[in-house]
Amino acid sequence: MIKSASTLICCHRSPLLRSPTTTTTTTLPLLVHAREIKREAMGKKSKDKWKHWLTDEEKFWKREPHKKSTRALTPEEPKTLLELYKRNPAWLGYERLAVKTEPLTRKFIDEALLKEREKNLRISAETILAVAPPQGKWKHHEKKWLRSERTGLIGKKLGSSSVWNKSGLRMHITVIQIADCSVLDTQLSRKDGGYDRNTQMIVGADKLEDDELLASFSREKAMWYANRNVAPPNFWARFVVSKDALLLPGTKLDVNHFKVDQKVMVWAISKKKGFQGVMRRHNFKGMRASHGVTKTHRKAGATSGGTGTSSVSVRKKGAGNKGGEWKCESGMKVLRVIPELNILVVRGSVPGPLGGYVMLRDCWWRDFPADDIPFPTHYPQEMVEGEGDTITTTDGYSLWSHWAHAPTDPSITYKGYDWMLEEEARIAAELAKKKNQ
Repeated sequence: MIKSASTLICCHRSPLLRSPTTTTTTTLPLLVHAREIKREAMGKKSKDKWKHWLTDEEKFWKREPHKKSTRALTPEEPKTLLELYKRNPAWLGYERLAVKTEPLTRKFIDEALLKEREKNLRISAETILAVAPPQGKWKHHEKKWLRSERTGLIGKKLGSSSVWNKSGLRMHITVIQIADCSVLDTQLSRKDGGYDRNTQMIVGADKLEDDELLASFSREKAMWYANRNVAPPNFWARFVVSKDALLLPGTKLDVNHFKVDQKVMVWAISKKKGFQGVMRRHNFKGMRASHGVTKTHRKAGATSGGTGTSSVSVRKKGAGNKGGEWKCESGMKVLRVIPELNILVVRGSVPGPLGGYVMLRDCWWRDFPADDIPFPTHYPQEMVEGEGDTITTTDGYSLWSHWAHAPTDPSITYKGYDWMLEEEARIAAELAKKKNQ
């Protein structure tokens, strides 16, 4: 009974059974001082030898005060980042506007707001014609920033097929139909006298007919198209161009923009393949088929760093979603141009599903036809300076590359096996005749 009562009292922690707590007045500075006296008695008077004996808390009390730099800045040294860039304007990457030291007035604010509004206004025809004439000549230069660069086109992938070359070998082709392309806007860079980063053109394709998507447009987005007098496109893209290749907003672009036998670059979004392993996604070899390998034939193998880092490195190739990314195919030769159907035939395969949008532009580093290329683009009717007379140019007809075998060309004939035997006999006779001489 007495044992159970004492246990109950202890469980409730009664204050009657508690002992008075004792408090210590020893502080860390006194402990550090005591240790120093002890080490000096043992003959360790060097300060560098006893530092590793101290704990982190003792080192805090033993630390040296922070020494502030007493060196004063000279008047020539920049004190702020603004002064640093002011003295080195080339570090900004563009020409810095002059800083006005005038007082902030209503007139100054109105001028700044007017400049910002002009960025969203449509560029006038006079401005573009002053920078880029309607007819020009493509200029080639080893340096890219001195070379003429035309705009690109937007098309739809219709499918794949095959044609034959002059030797009778089959070539894989892709048929692309140029959509209803038109120039939406033209932007000038700061270097060329504008307000944008690059000199580029926004090209749109087809007309947006989704009413739900049109209803979701904000007022600013709808006014952007209204100010340029263009309809919202179903697909649009930016193309960086040189200032001598600018076009007026609303200019129509067709398949005659490209020529036969030139090479183009094609961008498209690849097909989605879903979640795939490393062998299909990254073309891994996999594990061995036998000799101790069990149920890991298509695995990647070791991925960690072993005893060194003991962690998987960043961006390590592994299993995951494949496809659904922008891919570029460069150096694709144009084999046929059909202006009647606005169709372009290129050699090779183009990524993306059937009916998907693709972007095409000149491949300037491979056999670019700079002599008779339509620059800055092909005009069905070209205006001539004068009294408003027009010259109607004849559009091109269906053209084939000289590498491809057109259906109207004569059939390819082969001489057969007997001709090969006769040719071998003739070569053998000539060698024997030379040997006898």
